[in-house]
Amino acid sequence: MAGPDIFGAISMAFAMARGDEDWAERTELSADSVFASFWALPLAIPAHLIAVEGERRLAIETDYPVPDVSQVVYATTQTISMAMAWIAGVGVLASIAARRGAGWKVTPLIIGFNWALFLHQLAQGLTLGLFMMAGQTAAALVAPLMVLVWAVWLYWGVIKRSLETHALATTGVIILLLIVSTAVRSLFYLVYQVTGLVPPLVMP
Repeated sequence: MAGPDIFGAISMAFAMARGDEDWAERTELSADSVFASFWALPLAIPAHLIAVEGERRLAIETDYPVPDVSQVVYATTQTISMAMAWIAGVGVLASIAARRGAGWKVTPLIIGFNWALFLHQLAQGLTLGLFMMAGQTAAALVAPLMVLVWAVWLYWGVIKRSLETHALATTGVIILLLIVSTAVRSLFYLVYQVTGLVPPLVMP
């Protein structure tokens, strides 16, 4: 996927979040663009890995229980869980769009959501990485919440503009996405424990 295409899709996501009337003109809305938007997942992995390592170090520094596994195993399991939660979220949105008869607007919904997730992972990785490198543990503890609030603003705009939902329904969709993401991650963590890939949590 070319740089201008990525920029256009990200620009559309921001335009949807801001409520700009010309958001649909920011990038090509086609089936090819929908499939291309899934490049956001592999492109988000480097930032995700930085965030995962930052969270692991933060947990150790604050005496929070962490799995007693190598960095590679921990990062791999977290990345798989993230990817599955990502795909599940897209599936939920596609299902909702189909039930609402969203028509062509399922295209900007998926494109916008994928790139909003990319931006979420990017912001999380950068903020956690920078604060941990600077030794700012207190700031690193607050950073994920601040990033989440900003990301919810993006998701809100993408969902509201594409599905044309009112505030309460948009909030319900976002809550559903959070529940699905948490459930998928928890399920995969349980699988890791049952298979012995990840042992029970231990105090660092």
